[in-house]
Amino acid sequence: MKDSRTSGAGDSPYGGKQGAWFRREAREVVAERHQGAVELNRHDAAPPAVLDTVADVRNAEPPGRVVFLNGTSSSGKTTLARAIQDESDTPFVHWGIDTLFHLVPPDWGGGRGGPLSRAGFWYDRTVRDEDGHPSVVIRYGPVGRRMLHSACTAAAAFARGGDDLVIDEMLLSPDLLPVWMDALAGLDVLLVGVMCPLPVAEEREVARGNESGLARGHLRTVHEHGFAYDITVDTSTETPIDLAKAVLRCPPSTPPLRRQHEGGPSPHYG
Repeated sequence: MKDSRTSGAGDSPYGGKQGAWFRREAREVVAERHQGAVELNRHDAAPPAVLDTVADVRNAEPPGRVVFLNGTSSSGKTTLARAIQDESDTPFVHWGIDTLFHLVPPDWGGGRGGPLSRAGFWYDRTVRDEDGHPSVVIRYGPVGRRMLHSACTAAAAFARGGDDLVIDEMLLSPDLLPVWMDALAGLDVLLVGVMCPLPVAEEREVARGNESGLARGHLRTVHEHGFAYDITVDTSTETPIDLAKAVLRCPPSTPPLRRQHEGGPSPHYG
C-alpha cells in the first residue's frame, strides 16, 4: 500500500487542486468550531438549541433491562451475576451490595467496628436464630441508610442510560426493596430470588473466608419484603451457566416489582 504522504497527486485524494481545496475547507471548519467554542466559553453556557440536541441524543437511547438478584450472604448471587454477564448477548453492568461497601470509608463500615460505624454500617454479633445458633446481622444507621438510598439511584442510572444491569443484592432490611422500586420505576425489572440450603451457604462462607454467621443471620429476613419473585433459583442444584440461561429467558414483571404475593408461586429453577 502506498503512503499518501509521499505518493503523487494522481494517487492520493489529498493531492493536487482537490487536495488544496480539501485542506482549505478543513482549516475553515476548524476555525469555525474554535470560534464557536470561544463564544460558548464567553457566555459560560451552551445555547438552548445545543442543550436540547444533547438531551435528545440522551433520551433517544432506550433504557436497559434490569435483573435484580436477592438472597442471603453466600447464596451464590455474585457467581450467578457473573454467569449472566458471560451468557448474555448484550453487556450487563454488575452492581452489588459490595460495590457500595467498597466505597464506604473504613471508619464508617463494619470492619473496624468503631463509634462511627453505628451511624454507617456495623456487624451485630449478638443475634441468635430461632434454634439458638449464633448469627451475624449487618445493621446500618442514618448515614448508612442515606448511602443505601444513593446507591439505588446510582445503580439505576446505568439502566436509564441504556445499559443492561444485574443487581447483586442482599436486602439488609425488607423496607429497602420499595427504595429500589422507586429508583427502578419505569424500567423492565426481573426480580430473582436466589436460594440455597443453609448448610451449603455456610460451607461457602467458610471456604471464602466470609464473616461466619452472615448467611444464617440474613437467611429469613432477606426474603420478607412482601413481593413475589418472577423466578427463584437454587444455586445448589444447577450450574451457574444453566441458571443464568434460565434467568435470561424469563420475562420481567409487568409493571416492574409491583406484584404482591397473590395468585400462585413464581417459577422455580434448580
